[in-house]
Order: sequence, then structure tokens, then C-alpha cells
Amino acid sequence: MDLPEITAALEKLDALSIEAGVSRHFLQVFKTGAEKEEIMIQGNTEGLVHLAMVCLNLAQKKIDGSHHHFDEVSIVDKSEAPLVIAYKGADWDDEKGA
Repeated sequence: MDLPEITAALEKLDALSIEAGVSRHFLQVFKTGAEKEEIMIQGNTEGLVHLAMVCLNLAQKKIDGSHHHFDEVSIVDKSEAPLVIAYKGADWDDEKGA
């Protein structure tokens, strides 16, 4: 299974998380650790599948700077810190900056 097939499968699974216009996605973003230096993402199955789908969509685009915001106005139920997932190709990737 290649990346577009996995992404399409996740999109279908993610669509099942919405019934009668109501989403069952659940995500929370917490600062953890003694110094609050870590970020923890917690979520139910639907929320984590959605997060995975967003990450795979960014990976599939392969465009440096492509990003997705998860915050209080998206599917995040509680956020102690804004969460932005972004694509950045590595120096050794053939696709860097594609």
C-alpha cells in the first residue's frame, strides 16, 4: 500500500467519525513534565485517526511550510498550547522543497 492509498483509506475512516453533522473527534494538547517542557497529545480513536490523516496529507504534498493548525477553534477539545503540524523536508531528501 502506498502513501496515497493509505491517505485515502484514512480519509474514508475519518469521514465515518461524523454522524448527522456531529464529530466524534477528541483531541487534547497538554504541557507536561516538571518544567512543562513536553507537549502531550491525547485523543480518542477518531481524533488520533484525524491527526494521522492530517500528517499523511502534509507528507503527501511534500511542500515545505505546508501546515495545519490544531487549536481551540478546530477539533481540539482542550489546548494548553497551540499545535501546528508542518512539513519540512530533510536535507538528504530528494523531495526537499518540492
